[in-house]
Order: sequence, then structure tokens, then C-alpha cells
Amino acid sequence: MASARGPILGPGSFRTSEVEMSSITKTIRLSGQAADSIEDAVRTVLARAASTISDIQGFRIVEVGGNVDDSGVPTSFSVTLDITFGIKDNVEHG
Repeated sequence: MASARGPILGPGSFRTSEVEMSSITKTIRLSGQAADSIEDAVRTVLARAASTISDIQGFRIVEVGGNVDDSGVPTSFSVTLDITFGIKDNVEHG
């Protein structure tokens, strides 16, 4: 069976004499906030992360919160995200 990245290799098998991209990912935790909505807070964190990290593959919302004024009206929304991205080191097998 082959995927868009090439054949799927079984356990214990590897390509020899070929350089391929690592399939290793890294996940970091970032937090941020926005005044208007949870969605804006998510977009803010992801945009900031994308300015220094490439190959972002996904995110997971870990925590949602916010602040309210004396009458209970939300004044800001905060999120904590786990952001996963690919590691770009070339790996040579063989």
C-alpha cells in the first residue's frame, strides 16, 4: 500500500540509501487571549505560532477561560492550545 508520501513500511522495516523527511512531530503548549471571542483567541495564538513555526499540523484546545466585568459581561477570552508541528530534520536510513 502506498500513501501520498510513498509506500507504507511495516514494523522494523526501513528504506536504505534514501533520504526522507522525518515523521516525528513536536507538540508545544501556548496560551493567549482576545477581547471578542474564544475563536479570536484561538486565531491569535495560532497566528503568533505560525510566525515562528512552520508545518503546523493541528491543535487541541486544552483550556478555555476569560475575565468578566462587575456585571458579569465577558471582557476577554483566553485559551491554552497544544500545537503540533512536523520536525524537518532529514533522516538517512542505511
